[in-house]
Amino acid sequence: MFKIDFLGIGSGKSGSTWFFDNLVKHPEICSANPKEINFFSDLFDRGMDWYASNFNGCAENLLKGEFSVTYMYNDQAAKRIHDQFPDAKLIAIIRDPITRTYSDYWHYIRKGDIPKSTSFMDYIGDEKKLRFGNYADNLQPFFDLFPADQIKVIVL
Repeated sequence: MFKIDFLGIGSGKSGSTWFFDNLVKHPEICSANPKEINFFSDLFDRGMDWYASNFNGCAENLLKGEFSVTYMYNDQAAKRIHDQFPDAKLIAIIRDPITRTYSDYWHYIRKGDIPKSTSFMDYIGDEKKLRFGNYADNLQPFFDLFPADQIKVIVL
């Protein structure tokens, strides 16, 4: 039966790519683990067979997992993960919420999603932009379902 050993659940702009790239270098962890599948947040309707197919390059004896920073912010992700993999270890990578939001601001400018003329003050005027740094509320659904010893919060 297919199982996931670990899931990175967030947060974006907090070093999750760096952490994941280093994690999969460990000899007991599959280096073919995918990143940013967003299955439990955005693609759940594709089904578990599709999800499992993303790990076809992983040998049975190696630990399997993935990081999708959208999980921390999706209302259904914690329950979906718990229903499928109640024993999975969860990793939440966070950083100072102001620094995270400022990094997000520059990311959106680089991508062209907001005009270069947008000030940081205007950017954070949209309160939706600030919710990503509200870690306590965003992590609570996971702590409601999983034992605390299965959740590792790393502050980078």
